[in-house]
Amino acid sequence: MNIKIHYLVNITFIFYENITKLNGEWKYIFKRIIINQEELISICDEIFRRTVLKVLIIHFIAIKFEFLYEKIGVVIIMVQSIKKLIIREAKIGDANEIIKLVKKVMGEVQFFTKESEEFNLTVEQEIEYIKKTSLFLIAEMEGKIVGCTTLQKGNSIRTRHVSTFGITILKEYSGLKIGSALIKRVIEWAKVNEIEKIELEVFSKNVVAIGLYKKFGFIVEGVRNKNIKINGNYEDTLLLAKFL
Repeated sequence: MNIKIHYLVNITFIFYENITKLNGEWKYIFKRIIINQEELISICDEIFRRTVLKVLIIHFIAIKFEFLYEKIGVVIIMVQSIKKLIIREAKIGDANEIIKLVKKVMGEVQFFTKESEEFNLTVEQEIEYIKKTSLFLIAEMEGKIVGCTTLQKGNSIRTRHVSTFGITILKEYSGLKIGSALIKRVIEWAKVNEIEKIELEVFSKNVVAIGLYKKFGFIVEGVRNKNIKINGNYEDTLLLAKFL
């Protein structure tokens, strides 16, 4: 089974041009040159094991990460929290937890085409869905399923180069880049499985999700006007796609 581990680190950054500006009270937990992503991961491993760590000091040279600038200097990272995120393929034993996840999320947000009470899949039906889905990924933190994503290839010779994408994440775990981690895995899988186009549908008011999809190269292909009606109010949805 293909399992990838990510570290969600809630941190505060303070940059210094040179070491002479450092306050003497800061403790040196690490003092080294980070030159690649593997080293960064190994450090996260160490942080995760040593839960008492409060401050991580890293010397770095021109590294390209989302949270590090391309410059020579010293960065002090105040580690506020570290959580281990596991991305793996869904198993049939996950069926019941997946049902609970989806029903909970449907009760938290309105960005679904059905009401939560209309989602009434049995465990047996969910197991069949897991088996038939081209790619079904689970996001797991501390032994709890907090999100999932599916990618379904077209079922004919003429459409098998296209896949339909969907993603669900618990509201309390939003903002932790779980969606980004799942989307990255989906795109990686699609590229090696002869997928040329990924399609999805999203509420036009779901600006956070739309922004995330656009970050990964999705473009708007069309609009479905008034195709959803919630409590007497109409909602539009957007059709987005990414070409690989």
